[in-house]
Amino acid sequence: MRLVMDHSALIPCGDKPDYEKEAIRLLGNALPRLNAILYASYRYLKTLASVCAREWRRHHPLPKLQASLDRILRELLELASAKRWQCRDNILSVRSGVKLRIHVVARNALAHVRPSVSSLLSRAVGIGDEDREVLAIAALAQGYGEEVWLVSTDVKLLETAEELREKIELRVNPVEPSEFVAIVGLWRASLGHKDA
Repeated sequence: MRLVMDHSALIPCGDKPDYEKEAIRLLGNALPRLNAILYASYRYLKTLASVCAREWRRHHPLPKLQASLDRILRELLELASAKRWQCRDNILSVRSGVKLRIHVVARNALAHVRPSVSSLLSRAVGIGDEDREVLAIAALAQGYGEEVWLVSTDVKLLETAEELREKIELRVNPVEPSEFVAIVGLWRASLGHKDA
C-alpha cells in the first residue's frame, strides 16, 4: 500500500469532526503494523517538524505512528537533506518496530513534477503551498507503480486531487481518514491479518 498523508491527517486533535479525530488515532495505531510506504519530501518533513510536532506535544498519548515520527523527525530531516541519498534501513523499524517505510521522493516535490502537473497546481484555487507540495508528492509517488492513497481532512485539497485525477489521469485516490480506516481494514483482511 502506497500513501501520502496530508499534515491534517496526522494530527489527532484540533478543529475537525470527532469521527475524523478517532479515525486519525486508529490509523496512527494501525499503519505502523502494515507493510506500506509513506511518501514525503524534505519540504513536507520540514512542515511536519514545525506544524505537526508542535500540535503533537499538546496531544497525549500519541498514536504509535505519530509518536515514532516525533522521535525520529530530526534524523529524517538530516537524511532527506543529504546531497546524495542512499537507501538506508528503515529508521522507523530500527527504532520502534514500525513496518511502515518512508520514501523521500525529492527535496521539493513541486519542482520535480511534470510541467502539466506543475501548471495545474499553480492555478489551483483555495489551496496553499503546503497543499501543492502534498499533491506534487502524490504525483511523483504514482511513478513508483501502484495507485497512491492521499489521506487528508482538508476538503479543498481532496477536491483538487480529484480534479487532477480527471484532468491528467493522476492515479491518486483522495480519501478522508475515516474512509481510509475502512479501506485499511478491508486491505488487511484481504492479506489474512487476524486483527483486521
